[in-house]
Amino acid sequence: LADAWQQVKRRLSELDALSRAGQAIVRAQLDVDQLCELIYQQASQIVDTSSFHLGLFDGDTYTLKIWVRDNVRQPSQSFPRAANEGIIGWMRRSKQPLLVRDFQQEMDALPARPSYVSEHPPRSAIFVPLIAGEEVIGTMSIQSYTPAAFSEDDLRLLSVIGNEAAMAIEKARLYAMAQRRARQLALIGDVSRKVAAILELEELFTQVVHLIQETFGYYHVGIFAIDPDTNELTFEASTNPDLCQPCVNLEMGEGIIGWVAQEGQPLLANDVSTEPRFRHEHAWPQTRAELAVPLKVEERVLGVLDVQSNETGAFSDDDLFILQTLAAQVAIAIEDARLYAAQQEEVWVTTALLQVAEATSKLSNLDDVLATVVRLTPLLAGVDRCSIFLWDRNAQVFLPAQAHGLTREQKKLFSTLRFAPGDALALDEVRLTKSPRILSGDELASSMPSTMIEMFDIRNLLILPLLARGKVVGVMLVGYIEESAGFTARKVSMISGIANQAAIAIENAQLYAAQQEEAYVSTALLQVAEAVGSRTDLEDILSTVVRITPILVGVKRCTIFLWDDDEGVFVPAQAYGLSEDQKEWFWHSRPGQDDPLMREVLAGRPAVSVPDDPHNHWLLAGVTPVPGTLPILALPLSAKGKVLGAMLVDYVGAPERFAERWMNILTGIANQTAIAIENTRLYRQEAEQERLERELEVAREIQASFLPEHCPSLPGWELDAYWQAAHQVGGDFYDFFSLPDDRLGLVIADVADKGVPAALFMALSRTLVRVTAHDGRSPAKALQRANDLIISDAHSDLFVSVFYAILDPQAGTLTYANGGHNPPLLIRHNGQVESLRARGVVLGIVEHIELEEKCVTLETGDLVVLYTDGVTDAINADEEEFGLARLTEVIQRTRERSPSDIIAAINDEVMTFVGDVPQFDDFTLVVLKRSE
Repeated sequence: LADAWQQVKRRLSELDALSRAGQAIVRAQLDVDQLCELIYQQASQIVDTSSFHLGLFDGDTYTLKIWVRDNVRQPSQSFPRAANEGIIGWMRRSKQPLLVRDFQQEMDALPARPSYVSEHPPRSAIFVPLIAGEEVIGTMSIQSYTPAAFSEDDLRLLSVIGNEAAMAIEKARLYAMAQRRARQLALIGDVSRKVAAILELEELFTQVVHLIQETFGYYHVGIFAIDPDTNELTFEASTNPDLCQPCVNLEMGEGIIGWVAQEGQPLLANDVSTEPRFRHEHAWPQTRAELAVPLKVEERVLGVLDVQSNETGAFSDDDLFILQTLAAQVAIAIEDARLYAAQQEEVWVTTALLQVAEATSKLSNLDDVLATVVRLTPLLAGVDRCSIFLWDRNAQVFLPAQAHGLTREQKKLFSTLRFAPGDALALDEVRLTKSPRILSGDELASSMPSTMIEMFDIRNLLILPLLARGKVVGVMLVGYIEESAGFTARKVSMISGIANQAAIAIENAQLYAAQQEEAYVSTALLQVAEAVGSRTDLEDILSTVVRITPILVGVKRCTIFLWDDDEGVFVPAQAYGLSEDQKEWFWHSRPGQDDPLMREVLAGRPAVSVPDDPHNHWLLAGVTPVPGTLPILALPLSAKGKVLGAMLVDYVGAPERFAERWMNILTGIANQTAIAIENTRLYRQEAEQERLERELEVAREIQASFLPEHCPSLPGWELDAYWQAAHQVGGDFYDFFSLPDDRLGLVIADVADKGVPAALFMALSRTLVRVTAHDGRSPAKALQRANDLIISDAHSDLFVSVFYAILDPQAGTLTYANGGHNPPLLIRHNGQVESLRARGVVLGIVEHIELEEKCVTLETGDLVVLYTDGVTDAINADEEEFGLARLTEVIQRTRERSPSDIIAAINDEVMTFVGDVPQFDDFTLVVLKRSE
């Protein structure tokens, strides 16, 4: 009975102790340290706690919150990787308490061995897990140097207290975590708001690292960004002012920072000495721990945010949370800043290109265009040097055109540069690949002549092709003097835009110059033809030629020799611009086949005589009295493959100054002179017939020169033409010419007459149509303007029917107007036939006409056939016309063939139809087909 009573008293005492402990725990605040202290106090009321441990788990780390050894309180201490070792680890896994009455007797039977080593180990102990829900959050250990110091009742009582306390501790920890997380989020929000307000990237990077360090107290903060062009990690900012960018730029995958950037995952190294990815050269000297997180936007890694500490184990999950949350906000801010910068740069680029376009669009002179481009490019792009070389297709060489940023001496040297294939490898590559090249260092030295690099003091060079309709018309070279200055992708894009604008402007200027030149050549040759054609006396003709040539071409002197077959020598015929002494020499000179210059002339080839050539002593004595000053050009006067004489001219300039324009005029004059000589000789045999033949030949030469030499080549299109005059000259013509925006003008026309008048009226009409259409105006407006010019310039009763269309190869559209011409036929790929009709009248009769303009879209396989009435009006022996129906049938039957085959088929059908009946009208065809 007494034992039972004692047991009841003990139970009541336990219940009382548990009640007091529970009440104390309930009253305790949500503070982990206070709860741990309360557990220690409650345990001390139950057992001897002179040796007491109470620890909590944090991942793999075990932290002793209460540590008493021999009644002496020890400071709190953490043990990394100790949470799973010894009896502590066993309790964490098993969630079971353990009572050890005597270590010496029970050591081998224990579920785990103690993890401590001591000269005076305890003899007995109680181990109690602190269980909150399903998780062991810590342990309580009470030890004694006395065997059997603790009982099962002590174990049970302490286990109950421990479990109740564990729930309170867990709540306190969660509360503390929530409070801490709230404070962290508030700080993160503050940093994020400040960061979000910054739009300049450089300022953003600097502010980010300093705000994070000031707010969270990290030892060192750095930020790296991934360069979208090189895919390298570039250093952007650091809280350490001594770090510089070139020292810490990284490759992807290199070190902790490079690994995070490559994998897109954070990396926490609380002891960098054990982290194989750690690189000492990437860290501050006192770094002991490092935490790096990626800056990501929608799975795209923009860079890395890196923090370092001078203490081992300095970073926790809280730090990881803070850095990841901040990284997300910073990444968005970086993306916004980059987008803002891109928009600003795009606006700047657009403005710059508009400025270039506006500045060049007002200019028609090539030199003015080039000077404007090389002047604007450094201002807009911030480069030190800008120069343009134009590609001479005939000479196959790059020639200097314009340069900016050079001294006077450098400009002189620049004007002497010539780059043939092989002279500058980089220029060859850009010309062939049609792609820009950036050169610096050894690559620059190996790709460009050293004389040029040294001459212009270039360290970084960008070479861009000047592309016009897919062809390289030249190159633009821009460069920096400073080695540190470089070309970013956006700057290259901007300068490429300027180069494209420049190429368009250059091509337009060249086209304008070509049109002016063509008009000048045509006018000059027409003047010569008119002057020569109105004369029948040979001496009068040659006298006119030697006088008019210096006026038209700008030479100083002109002489003509005639070839004497009987004597085998050139006989002087006419001269202009010679002094009295030179005239005496001229009339007594008789150069023969033994002369090198005249030998070339007899072979039918133009030749240039250099003044200091000893073989040319007779020339120096006569035409060029001062040796070494002027070159001499000798042109053969050839007719029907036979050399009739030679025309000699000099020119104030170097031999290379005999430009194509002047050569065309001189060659034309020489040809016309030769024809005149031949016609004069024939006139002596049959005067009237010779005069007529001469006029017709001259006219035909002029007219043939007006027709395109070949049809343009357009990707995805096929084009061919055929022209056959009924007589030596005719009134039909066709023409092709390039227009702005890569469009093509197509013209077919028929003058309402035959012979020379029709040919001359055709030449006038062709020139006026070209002049009115060259600026890209609509077909209707171009023909209306041409009509007004024809009426104002022509003083005859002739008129011309014209069909003019503009082809847009990219859009596949054909916009046209018809000035009284036969409507072309549109044959669809399925055989359907359409007539391209548009209201309009012929040109040259009525002023201020109104023309209807239409547009059709051509699909793959569609073709358009332009023709004159010489095709449909061809008659056979029965005086039956070939007609539109037969023409349509031939085209439908051959529509799947090439334009040249279609033209051949039409020609064959017409020839078969007319038989032996002579052609009475000019015959012209133009076939356009969309092949893809």
